[in-house]
Amino acid sequence: MRKYIVWLLILALVCSGCNTVLAYQSSSLYPGSSGIEVAAMQEALRFLGYLKSAADGKYGTLTENAVRSFQKSKGLTVDGVAGTKTLGLLLELTQAADTAVSLSSVVSSPNGTVSSSVTLALGSKGQSVKALQTALNQLGYPCGSADGNFGAATLKAVIAFQRDQKLTPDGKAGKATLTAINNAQAKTASKIPSAPETNSVVPASSNAPVRTLKLGMSGSDVKALQQKLNEKGLNAGSADGRFGTKTLQAVKQFQLSVKLTADGIAGSKTIAALWSTQNTAASATPSGSETASNTNTYRSLRMGESGDEVKTMQKALMNLGYQAAADGVFGAQTKLAVTAFQKQNGLTQDGVAGSSTLALLYSGKALSFTQTPAADTAIQKGGGPASGQVQLLHWFKQVKPSLKTGNQLFVYDPATQIHWTLRVLACGNHCDAEPLTLADTESMLKAFGNIHTWTPKAVYVKLPGGTWTLAATHDVPHLSGSIKNNGFDGHLCVHFLRDIEETQKNDPNYGMTNQKTIRSAWKALTGVDYKD
Repeated sequence: MRKYIVWLLILALVCSGCNTVLAYQSSSLYPGSSGIEVAAMQEALRFLGYLKSAADGKYGTLTENAVRSFQKSKGLTVDGVAGTKTLGLLLELTQAADTAVSLSSVVSSPNGTVSSSVTLALGSKGQSVKALQTALNQLGYPCGSADGNFGAATLKAVIAFQRDQKLTPDGKAGKATLTAINNAQAKTASKIPSAPETNSVVPASSNAPVRTLKLGMSGSDVKALQQKLNEKGLNAGSADGRFGTKTLQAVKQFQLSVKLTADGIAGSKTIAALWSTQNTAASATPSGSETASNTNTYRSLRMGESGDEVKTMQKALMNLGYQAAADGVFGAQTKLAVTAFQKQNGLTQDGVAGSSTLALLYSGKALSFTQTPAADTAIQKGGGPASGQVQLLHWFKQVKPSLKTGNQLFVYDPATQIHWTLRVLACGNHCDAEPLTLADTESMLKAFGNIHTWTPKAVYVKLPGGTWTLAATHDVPHLSGSIKNNGFDGHLCVHFLRDIEETQKNDPNYGMTNQKTIRSAWKALTGVDYKD
């Protein structure tokens, strides 16, 4: 049993368990889901003998049957949905069965790059992992100290690199990924002058470094760099003369603030800007800084990433009036803010902060959110039914049989009179769906008070046949989705009427919460208590 399966299962539970109050719902995997969490679950099922097909990260029929078999053999509720109990037991059993792993001996190439003849993954150890981590840190994909242990931080960095290079983001550093990393290292190295650099704007009497400084170096000039960064309010750690990850992040943050390439390497331009007498604050722009035409070297930031670069971006968005907490975590709210920024400034609305987005964001020329003539003009209102048109249709008996993947649901919130359209993704004990367009996402978010919440809202849903029925939904993106550029990274759940006894048995937590919401709304609408 490979130890990375245990790591992946832990990661699956941590990544999807984003709500402590309703952990059951937020940490469940459903048929139709896809991604690393599903692949982790499949690996565990394969090891335990419940799944014979490949772990492809797609929750299809074979995976659902394997989950059901596992649940049945362990006395769990047999519903084919991998909730916290199912995933927790899988984790427990794989941990118990895990034995010492004899990994292939891996070494780095003589030139310091990573040998592309090996595949490195979670649980790998050795010099090749250390070389991989060093390379990722130097390329701006922080994975912590280069300790030779391929853990969760290294996995995250590898996935981020693979996405930026348009490689399969599986978190495994195989031949294609390692070759791309080595090529990227070579390009970076070719831009670093071999001779010491000087710059006329640096006072001759200063203690400014005369060589290019980067991760792993040490000396009195590194100490001077750390002291200067700390003086400007950037946390480079203790000035110990060792260029570690804290110093790397501080250099990147400074480079971002003065519109230089955020590569974490303190070359002549970075040192000149840092020591310039005209640049007394981290936010100042140095004389001779790179022009906007060179800002295309910003590293892309996307959903799931975290760190100082994300925090710097969030602060810049907030300064322009876009809603994003400066917590350093690129979550759903940050993605919506990035998408709104892109929409306002005429950029591709994909929610990914790529080079063009970041260049404009830091240029001082971007349009702020408050510059929108009428912020709510895009919010979709009206179109709801008369109260007498709304029925209370049963999910299993009347609604589900008429739905299929790809159908559209017109949703109307009677509390705000806002409407939005959803596209059906899958049908199980409830309907998995996703906003059809960015405008639908923005309208839905507005109806929920501009927050993502698991607290269900009673809504009227117009089915494909034209019938209106009462339902309940939330607006938290989770797991996977299929529509790009809708500003919603994942899907949501729409609940319809179900029998209480059946719901209590198969969906006792969040399912019951939604059934109470539906029944309460029906009574408010008709004055009648619904009786099962």
